[in-house]
Amino acid sequence: MSNQKVIIGLILLLAFTYAKGQDKIITTQEDTIFCKIVSVSPTHIQYEQESDNQNAIGKFISIDQVREYYRNSQFQESFPTVERKKRPKEPFDRWRVGLQGGGAYLLSSFSNMEQNMQDAGIPQSKIDDYNKHLRNGFYVGADVHFLITRFFGVGVKYSLFATSARLDYSLNGFGYFTPDGFISYSIPTYYPISEKDKYYLNYIGPSVVFQHWLDKNRKFRINEELSMGYVRYREEGRFDSHQYVNTDQGVTFLNNALAEGNAFGGSAQVAFEYYPLPWLSVGANAGVLLTSFGSLKTSTKETSFRQDLEGDDRINMSRIDYSVGVRFHF
Repeated sequence: MSNQKVIIGLILLLAFTYAKGQDKIITTQEDTIFCKIVSVSPTHIQYEQESDNQNAIGKFISIDQVREYYRNSQFQESFPTVERKKRPKEPFDRWRVGLQGGGAYLLSSFSNMEQNMQDAGIPQSKIDDYNKHLRNGFYVGADVHFLITRFFGVGVKYSLFATSARLDYSLNGFGYFTPDGFISYSIPTYYPISEKDKYYLNYIGPSVVFQHWLDKNRKFRINEELSMGYVRYREEGRFDSHQYVNTDQGVTFLNNALAEGNAFGGSAQVAFEYYPLPWLSVGANAGVLLTSFGSLKTSTKETSFRQDLEGDDRINMSRIDYSVGVRFHF
């Protein structure tokens, strides 16, 4: 009988000792985790539990999920849910407004236009000079974006490309004469022509922006923009006053002409920025716009007509642009 009492006492002592040394965590869901607490930090608790094969498995639980915990069955700390607040996120500028200015270069070959000039007898040197001035123009742009996250935003983008070229040449025609009123004849005649053409390309459309910091001090950043939208084409052809060509139908005066078109286009831009101030950045930009026009409306003082263009006859106004700019962040 005495041996049984001793055995029972030892069992109770071992159970009491085990229970006293057991740690436990009470979760916000009122669940109890029996374990051995290894460490406690401001953000989480590290603990161990034994698996079925008696091996210790390390685990973590966030402080946000803990109501209270015990070590060696002694109460340590509680975390009232009513007083717990989530850590506020670090703020960042939501709005970005940018302005850019620089140059642009047209990618089209203008082969059809060049062929027409050659057929009119214009020297190749004048054609090359005309094309050079036509390809190189100036570029201005503006954009407004709202940053949804630190690296991604949505907004709207606008750009204007403008270029002009002047062409002075002599047009080979014929002069018609009727000295006696009954017989007419013609002789080769060259007419001096002075023509100036201006081209404008307006673009506007929704865009998305991706931005990435390049250093820990947040002084340098690279941005990428993608946009798709509406493109407006305008070409103004102007002749000097009182220019004409004499034909068998009589004297034909050369009239100014206006060509207009609408199309869909897409653009992409990469920008490298430096931040002298947290709210101001300056940078260098490089971009591309892809678009072409399959229909043009041409108007003069007396007439107006629409022309459909297909294949190689389409007006390709795709370009690359390069600029410097400033952006405001708030």
